[in-house]
Amino acid sequence: MTVTPFDLETLALWREPLEAASEAFPVPELSGWSLSGFDPAALVLATEGVQLAPAVKLITYVLRTGGGGVGVTWGLPAAAPVPPAEDCPIGAPPPWSWPSVDRVPRPPSLLAHPHEVVHLTDHTPENAVRASLLVRAWGELGAYRHGRAWSDHAILAALPTDDDSPAPEAWRWATQPPAELHPHVEATPDGALHVRFYSVSGYGGWQIYEHHDHWHPHYTRIGIGRVAQAPGGWNG
Repeated sequence: MTVTPFDLETLALWREPLEAASEAFPVPELSGWSLSGFDPAALVLATEGVQLAPAVKLITYVLRTGGGGVGVTWGLPAAAPVPPAEDCPIGAPPPWSWPSVDRVPRPPSLLAHPHEVVHLTDHTPENAVRASLLVRAWGELGAYRHGRAWSDHAILAALPTDDDSPAPEAWRWATQPPAELHPHVEATPDGALHVRFYSVSGYGGWQIYEHHDHWHPHYTRIGIGRVAQAPGGWNG
């Protein structure tokens, strides 16, 4: 197994074009679920080393409520029709959606797995990390105000030490705290690239999330889970 570490400055540079592309998303006036009219492929074009799978198109549905809203992005075969949100069954989101989104429009013919939607141009640790950042940006695409999540997260190399951050002893871990928080990729002999990093947010209370993705030439698994909490934070 080979381990490739990544510094926070590099990851911040890779997130910047994704955030810029996401900021072009219009804020719809409609309430309830609706088709966005925004092309999520703009985020793929903003990501070096990643490309849209052949004969695939992307669509985003958005939900607007009084306090904000969320979005869900799907991959579809290029020839498949794009139904309005009201004609779609409601069900579970794709694996790249943020965990707070649990019921979304699911159009027929959807592609529900990342490897069906995006490909790494080369199977390298750098491209795997960029792809992991891409799918998280997809998961928040169309989110508004209180629906935002990922954009409020800072990627960690160690526990946060800002003046308003919790003291190290204030964190309550769901399992044994990891010995290493620094972002890295493990390349295993079977050809898999295991991306692992941690992020922190104070929105709705201090929380640390573990991100653990498996990019394999023939499959992908996206993993996001809360692993620690601490008192404090903010609500808006």
